Amino acid sequence: VHILPYSYSVSWGNYTQVEYVLYLMRYIRDTGPFDWYSIHSGNDLMIRSYRELEALLNDSKKYAFLDCHRLPWKDWQYGGGLGRIALIWPDCMRKRLKPHSVLRYARAIYGRMYGAKLIRGRTLPQDIIFYGKSAWYTLSSECVSDVLSYVDAHPDFLGLFEKSLC
Repeated sequence: VHILPYSYSVSWGNYTQVEYVLYLMRYIRDTGPFDWYSIHSGNDLMIRSYRELEALLNDSKKYAFLDCHRLPWKDWQYGGGLGRIALIWPDCMRKRLKPHSVLRYARAIYGRMYGAKLIRGRTLPQDIIFYGKSAWYTLSSECVSDVLSYVDAHPDFLGLFEKSLC
């Protein structure tokens, strides 16, 4: 168990999720070495033994285990998910909202206006292919190294997500 030297106030749907995951990746990399990095929610429970997971990961030649789709994805609202990145989302909309909250309806209308091309968001870089779906995954140390190398070499990339609906 490690008590981290720095803590974040992480909010649902906010850039703080991205910041904290990158912080965790760097901290664990610098504490390591480790073969795999795994991020889960507090609700995730192991349904198999840790030994089975360890065997699966050790026998695997995979780069990463994650569930994602190339954007735009037909099953996602807000322009297939691209509106989550392209739009500047107000602070009040970048948080978990109750089911019948007025702000939740406003967020839905705002995002759907983008999807219907009634409003325009930021122009997204054409040389980046965006993916989205789950925030929970297991990455190889090689994958984590590549992620951190990319964000270090392209500081403007992270700026795309600062006011996005993560």
